[in-house]
Amino acid sequence: MASLEQLAESINIEDWETEILGWVWEQARAAGKLLLERLDEVLLHKRGVGLVVEGLRERRVITRFGDITIRRRLYRDKSGKGHFLLDQALGLDKRSPLSSGVRELCMLLASMLPFGKCEEILRCVLPAGVSHTTIHRQLARVTEPSLVQEEKEVNQFRREGKTTSGGERTAPLLFVEADGVNIALQREKERKGEIKVGIAYEGWEETSGKGRYRLKEKTVYLGIMDGDRFWDGFSLKLAKKYDLSRVEHHVVGGDGAHFVRD
Repeated sequence: MASLEQLAESINIEDWETEILGWVWEQARAAGKLLLERLDEVLLHKRGVGLVVEGLRERRVITRFGDITIRRRLYRDKSGKGHFLLDQALGLDKRSPLSSGVRELCMLLASMLPFGKCEEILRCVLPAGVSHTTIHRQLARVTEPSLVQEEKEVNQFRREGKTTSGGERTAPLLFVEADGVNIALQREKERKGEIKVGIAYEGWEETSGKGRYRLKEKTVYLGIMDGDRFWDGFSLKLAKKYDLSRVEHHVVGGDGAHFVRD
């Protein structure tokens, strides 16, 4: 590993920022590998009763300072199930090489930009970047538990007409608007799909700017689903915020979309 003095002798002065950043990343990768493998040793002495070390296994981790390969211990419990205590402590997904920090960065970008743009940005800020397919797969893994939980709650809401965590907020008037946006689909039987979007609010309130207003208590819900499922999910979200039995009036609006009229 080159020292700072050695770097100064060979550096491309026109690209000195990139050269220094690369040198810093190299130092960080060495420190990260050392730290994580030492942490694995600490966890060895803190392991629970019944965990037996089977051996060392390698894995790749994509960090904010680049790829590192670490060796950590595989344990077996009394039932024969395998455990990587270091992976569990770091929140590493066995199906993904992303560190928790890189995963959060990917999810933040994916919430605002297309996957291709996310990849372009990450290639500018990370040593090796993250592919758009990896970002897509990671987003699916992160959102899947929430989608499964919502489906359970929607089915319960359909059966019982209420939610276990009902809201308490009341309002004299609640505006509800909905619309649909058509998008192209990939690797699906249908070539087009419709994102249904709903917004609810209590009215308008003036902001700090003179003559400027914003929606009061805005609630948004959206998804690719049929009309009945959309309204069930939207109603569930509103029921978690409001005591709907105490909302005096509801005003529903749309631009003529079939799922709003029906």
